Order: sequence, then structure tokens, then C-alpha cells
Amino acid sequence: MVVVGIFNLQSNLNKGELDPLLLGRSDLESYYGGLKQAKNVLALPQGGVTRRHGTRYIKTLGGPARLESFKFSSDDQYLLAFEDNKMLVFKEGVLQTNISGSGNDYLTTTVPLSVLYTMDYTQSYDTIILTHKDMAPKVITRTSDTAWAIADITFTNQPQYNFDDGDSPTPTATVQDLTFANVNKGDRYRLSVDDFLTEDIVWSDTASENEIRIADALHALDNTGRSGITVSAASLVYTITFGGDSAGPYGLVTATPYFTQSVDFEGDSTITTTGISKDEDSWSSTRGWPVCSTFHGNRLWFGGSRDRPSTVWGSVIGDYYNFDKGKARDDELVELVIDSDELNAINHLVSNKKLQILTVGQHFFIPEDVITPNSSVISVNNEGCGIAAPVKLDTDILYSNRTGKRLNVFEIMNEYQPTTTRTISVLASHLINSPVSMAASRGTSSSDANYIYIVNFDGTMTVLNLLKNEGVEGFTDWVTAGSLSSVAIADDELYMVVLRDNSNYLLEKIDSAAFFDSTVFGTSTDTVDMAHLSGAVSGKGDGYSLGSKDGGGSVVFSRTYASLQAGYEFTPTIQTMPVNIVLGNGPQVSKKKRKRRAFIRVKDTAGLVVDGTAIPDRSLGAEPFAAITPATEQKTVKLRGWDRDATITITQSTPYPMTVLSINLEVAI
Repeated sequence: MVVVGIFNLQSNLNKGELDPLLLGRSDLESYYGGLKQAKNVLALPQGGVTRRHGTRYIKTLGGPARLESFKFSSDDQYLLAFEDNKMLVFKEGVLQTNISGSGNDYLTTTVPLSVLYTMDYTQSYDTIILTHKDMAPKVITRTSDTAWAIADITFTNQPQYNFDDGDSPTPTATVQDLTFANVNKGDRYRLSVDDFLTEDIVWSDTASENEIRIADALHALDNTGRSGITVSAASLVYTITFGGDSAGPYGLVTATPYFTQSVDFEGDSTITTTGISKDEDSWSSTRGWPVCSTFHGNRLWFGGSRDRPSTVWGSVIGDYYNFDKGKARDDELVELVIDSDELNAINHLVSNKKLQILTVGQHFFIPEDVITPNSSVISVNNEGCGIAAPVKLDTDILYSNRTGKRLNVFEIMNEYQPTTTRTISVLASHLINSPVSMAASRGTSSSDANYIYIVNFDGTMTVLNLLKNEGVEGFTDWVTAGSLSSVAIADDELYMVVLRDNSNYLLEKIDSAAFFDSTVFGTSTDTVDMAHLSGAVSGKGDGYSLGSKDGGGSVVFSRTYASLQAGYEFTPTIQTMPVNIVLGNGPQVSKKKRKRRAFIRVKDTAGLVVDGTAIPDRSLGAEPFAAITPATEQKTVKLRGWDRDATITITQSTPYPMTVLSINLEVAI
């Protein structure tokens, strides 16, 4: 018995492309809002999908490059392209020249290619910090569009640490002679060493007792060790030796009277030997340099280093290059070590409501709003983080886990449930493959969607449409003739580095007017310069599809067009999931079905191809040689054939807009 006239309507497509492992999961709600294939389209928050924009060719780069955005103000936004030992500056897509009066269209950085893709980048106001475990931290400053400077950071103070190994300095003692005058039994005084002040010391008429009291008071200071200080007296001259655990360089020891019998009480010292501490700078060419950085709470933060991979350092408040421990006051150096049952090397620091610490093995954060040397580090999860820098979207953080197969979102919730982490890519894990670069577009003048662009290790790109409050989460597949390596958002536009034809690294940007990739535009011309591409390119002129031409130089079309563009063609493709219709005898997903008709509602669409059949764009009586006008209507397509899946594949054969709002399929069972 054949039942006819059964309709299956899919009006929600914004779950994007689903993992092939979900083909049998018709019990999931996402099954009915997802697609078996969503290639070169973007999911719309309202439910449909639309052809992705093409890209505009900007420049052929000198080689591999990493992109970063720099936002100085709403009017001054830049795209920075880091090449081997160079940084190029683009504003509104235009390369800035004669950088800092050098005559060059780049800033010499001495940042080699070997660290470009793994270095960390953070920006605040007019300052950029670059860090890498094998490179001294660098600071880039901007003065104007063409005035940029770079230098190694000069630290006022570095955090000190005793590595206690063969490369550690050999400690030597500081020796000082402290000379007293006009002292009497019972006098009370204090000693100060490098701004640290002892408790009251009482003068004894016995020299040996004074030796003990002075040594004990100095051992109690926070800037000395708990042993190693010896004192010997010769009349009123007390020789103080800072040795052993207290060895190191110290300033002059001075005595300050508090309750003395003589107003002429004195206690002054001279240094006879300057010592060397067993402690040394935490960062150096010997010990490695900070891995990552961020600005948070009016401090500059560094995370991890080669020899101290699990340590976080925060500068003195308001003094970004000063990491002086001082007296461990709340506004001085913060040095926190992640203690856990495994080594958690820090990959990234992220500043939002809380300071986030993303390590290879776990995700941590510091819960306090005001961070002090006594703050704590709390574990969020044991997912770990990959090499791609996380992206922020409102108060959420998105990052790939350490295996590179999952995309996680960390959310700050409310006072009852402060934080939560969930895997956002579980329905499309096949599109996540060890991300190396990510960028977030937070809506533009032409779209209210949030898109996360994810470049994978293999050069492919995945796009996530995310609107958390609306429950919109859909991944789509970005396919182009080349291999992508880096993306960034500048001026609310997506820029990318693409290796084309296995030879040229090209800088391109998304352009709503482009219907091809690596597009070149022309006006009132029949020629476009396609020297940057060697393969066959396709063209469009005055609304007409012009077919393909050989690339590799000047490409000449048949006549002059008021508006002409050419580039690499790409094909948008969507394919529905296998149809499941529930009848009185149960689900029909596994039974053969005959596809009869498809009713496809489109908006501003032309060139539609359904299951291999091109849909006419002109009605009877229309001018046959006029340019095609994209239409908003319902397309009715007759279909044929029996199969169990009864999927529909929609593509586009010509460079025109395409937006599919819903698909209604009539089947016979």
C-alpha cells in the first residue's frame, strides 16, 4: 500500500551541518533543524541559510603571515599582518607606507617566522605586547597611522626565583659594618634593609646578646632568609654577614631610634662586600620568557614560561613593567603557582569579568574581582586548551580543547551558578580539527548574526553562527580553492591569509559584493588583472555570468562592462537530513520513499539547482537577454526516484545571491 501526499517541512536550518554520526539520531530535536551538508553557506539566526560572501583580493604577501586586529578607537582600527621579521599595517584595507619615516611599507620587528603562529598577542589602548617562550617580550606602540615602534620590554623589576640547578648563580654574602654611637642599655631601635623594617630591638650592654638580637630581627624580615645571617661585634662596630639562605645583594642597613636616652643615637653602615643572591630573574634567555600576557585589573599579567610553565605573574598596579615583590602589599607583585596533580603549562590568559587561565590540561580562573598576592586559583574543568587564541563573545570565552576536536564555551552565569563550561561542537565535531586561528564577528550593519570563524590545522575553515539567548548554534563548512592559515576581524570585516595555487600567500577580505574568492573588481572595462591566481577564473559583469577564463595575468572578457568582477568560483551546497515521517505504524526513516515535489521558499535568489535540476529564473514572456533578477518566492520542483533517505540537495550553478528559508518535501511512502 502506498500512502501519498505526506509532507515534511523543514523551516529551521540554523543547526547547520551535523556530524555524519548523527544520521541515525532522528530522536534528537537538532536532527530536524540540521543539514547533512552545509557547504559555503552561513546559517541565519532566523532559521534559513544564505550563500556566503566571496572574498576581495587585497595583496600578495611575502610569505606565511599571521593576522591580528588593532583597535585604537572607533575611527582608528587596523589590521596587522606579521610576516617573517616584518609587520604590515592596513587601515580600511589600504596598506600604510613609509612606516615611521623608514621608507618601507612595513615595521621591522625581528620576530621570526618560527614563533609567529605560537606567539601570544595582547593589546591595550596604543600598546601591543608580544610574548613567546623563546623570545624576549616585545612592546609595539602606535603614534599615528604610519608611526609604529617596537622594542624589547625594559622591566623596572623582574620577579625573582631560585631555580636551584646547575645554571643558578653561585651565591655570595653581603658584608656590612654597622657602627653605633651614643647608645645606652635599654634603648629601643629598629633596623631597615631595602625598605623592610624590623620589630623593636633592645640594646644590651652585652655584645654577644646584641649580636643575637640583631641577627634574629633581620632573619624575621620578608626579604631575607630564615638562616645564614651572622653578626660579630668589635666594640660598637657590628659586622653583619648575609650568607647561606640569606645570601644576596642588600642595600645599607640603617638603625632608627624609637625610645633612646640620647637624642644623638646613631646607627649607620657601610658595605664592605656586595653579595650575589641565589635567586635570579624568572625570565631570561637561560630560563625562557613568558608564554602569554593580558591586561586585567590595571595590571600587566604574564602566564607561564619555559622553566616556570605553571606560574602567573601580575605587575604592580598601574606600573606595567614593574614586577617588584616589595613588601607583598595588595598593589604589588602577584605571583601565583598552579598546584595540581599534573603539570599544567599555561597556554593563554584571558581577561573578562574574571581572569581566566587556560592550560594544556585544565581551565582555571581567579575568582576575586580585586586580585592580590593572597588570591587563589580555582579549577573550572580538566579540558585543557589548544594553541589557537580563545575568542570572547560578550562575557563568554570560546576555545578548542587540548585534543583539538571540541570547541568549548565558558560562561559566567549568576551568583547561584557562577560559571559553567559546555562543549558547543558536539553535533558537528567532524568540522573541528585542531584550530590554529579563530576570530569573532559580533554583528555588522548588514547582519545581526554572531559568527565565529575557525581555521583548522589542515587549512580548512568552519563557521559557527551563535546567538546564545536565541538558542542558535549552527556550524557550516567554508570551502575554497586554497589553504587558510590565519583570520582576524578589523573594521567589522573578516580578513584572511590564504595559500592559493600552492605558491602565493594572499591577503583577502570578505566582501558582500564579491561572488568569487580572491575577487578583483573593475569598472567600465573588459579586463581584470588576475596575476595573483594561476588557475581558471570565472567572471560576472553587469549581472551576467560570464563563464570561466584562464588566469595568471590580464583576463579579457567579451566586451566592456560597467561593473566587472572575476575570481575563483565556489559552490554553495545544502543537503537535508534523511526524511523521517512518523505515521500510525511508527517512524518511516528506514523505509523507501518516493520524492514527488519540493517547495523551496527563497529570498533574493537565482541560479538554484535542486537534485541536479536547474530551476528557471525567467518566466515565460520575459526578455531572454536581460540580466537575471534574483527573486523572493516559493520554488516548486518536481522530483522523481525512490530511496530510503529522500534527501534534497540544493546547489547553485551561477554567481548570484541565494538564501533558502524553508524546504517542504512531498513524499509517497
